Amino acid sequence: MKSYKPIECNRENPHYADPYADLNMIMSVMRPILSDNDLSVTQRTILKQDGSTILQTRLWHSSGQWIETRARIIPSKNDLQTYGSNLQYNKRYQLTSLLGITITYDFLDDEGEMDMVTTKQKLPDGRSYSIKRQSFDPISKQQIKELEKELYGFEETAEQIKEHFRINTLANLPQSKYEAAINHIRYVKDKLRK
Repeated sequence: MKSYKPIECNRENPHYADPYADLNMIMSVMRPILSDNDLSVTQRTILKQDGSTILQTRLWHSSGQWIETRARIIPSKNDLQTYGSNLQYNKRYQLTSLLGITITYDFLDDEGEMDMVTTKQKLPDGRSYSIKRQSFDPISKQQIKELEKELYGFEETAEQIKEHFRINTLANLPQSKYEAAINHIRYVKDKLRK
């Protein structure tokens, strides 16, 4: 089996300035790899009798075997643009989940690609991979002060970080997520200054 190539972010969320890889970028990298391994992907919507919409993403093998994921599409507003946006978002996340891939520098990547990049850079012996060390211990008082200093005047970014990590205060941020949070804050600030 051929290995995956890195998938880079090629778009930016205009509201939060978060980088992300769109569906076309993901598929342009994955399509040749899937084809070389007799695999293909289909995504379709299923309208249920209760009016809800289900997105079905199925990974097929040429033998006829398949696995799939399903997610209910729940747009925040009842209009076509919001529905389409929610559908595209779900298509990307179902696809990456089903294929077990991550996106380089995607802040919303719960598999910790940002943490792994940091860990790789810190290895003194030049090794290119290390087991991800996950810590649920909260950040130190000094780290809280550094976060607050970085976030001064960027309250919306602070709220976004708390919502993303499902924490009530910055003091509850896990140690293993501190570096990713700082990098994200600096990225957003740089984008807003341009």
